Amino acid sequence: MNTLPESDAPRRRITQEQWCGLLADVAYVLPIEDEGLVCYGIFAADGTPLAVAPTRALAIAVIRKNDMRPADAH
Repeated sequence: MNTLPESDAPRRRITQEQWCGLLADVAYVLPIEDEGLVCYGIFAADGTPLAVAPTRALAIAVIRKNDMRPADAH
């Protein structure tokens, strides 16, 4: 059973606000440099900086402690 739309089916566009709503509980972890040290930045789905942690493990723990889902950014 194919559940994908046919190629000629109209495609619905999703706005940035809708994407942010879908990803509202996701926080991204990205290695950053802060005062000459490699740390891990925590960012909201829209790119807003939320926090900085000294380790990736701590960044993920902080995200989960705040009832969010962690995701890696590349």
